[in-house]
Amino acid sequence: VGRGARRALPWVALALGLLLVAVVAGRPAQEGNPLDPDSPGPLGTKGLVEVLRELGATVTLSTDPPDAGAATALLLSDDLTPERRQGVLDWVGRGGTLVVADPGSGVTEVEPVGSTRIGLLDAEIERRCAVAALGDVGRVAAPGGVVFKVPEGPAGPGGTGGGGARACFPRNDGAWLLVQPLGEGTVVRLGGASVLVNQELGEADNAILLASLLVPVEGTTVQVLQPPLPG
Repeated sequence: VGRGARRALPWVALALGLLLVAVVAGRPAQEGNPLDPDSPGPLGTKGLVEVLRELGATVTLSTDPPDAGAATALLLSDDLTPERRQGVLDWVGRGGTLVVADPGSGVTEVEPVGSTRIGLLDAEIERRCAVAALGDVGRVAAPGGVVFKVPEGPAGPGGTGGGGARACFPRNDGAWLLVQPLGEGTVVRLGGASVLVNQELGEADNAILLASLLVPVEGTTVQVLQPPLPG
């Protein structure tokens, strides 16, 4: 996370609270589809888009692969065709950072090995890794999430495992977040999208996590890949 964005992170919670009040107060009868960046409903992601903009990011919404002007991108739900998926991977390989909220995405290889639940509870998960970009994140609330198999190989600095991948937020013999290098760029796999929907964004350090990943410096251009319509 760059210095400008890091200074802004303590204000994320305040900005988030004000924005979500406005979003909910102005909620229309039609709340939109789940994960919709324009939806103010509980399962929409309008709050996240507005918080990123408040932090100085330029946020674009598109169904196309990120272009050269985007530094970071968010894949909410993976309906990518093989051609579009390759376009996204080519962009990452040139230096982009892709955050994937769909645990079933085929963008990179991961192996789900369990859930984030402890018994009947979806308790918050502590970071427990030394990834510098996540230094301001203590824990996340990720109800209904999955955990991935931790990459094999000797552990190195920052939790590095096989293939240079790093694992954070361990739970139930897996990890909820994987950082995977790809060419000159990085793919960040999340074990679910619950952390970024409107009703969960203000929980734990969810907003700080997403701000850290998507707005490393003020002025970052973020492309949000819009999810498919239901059906």
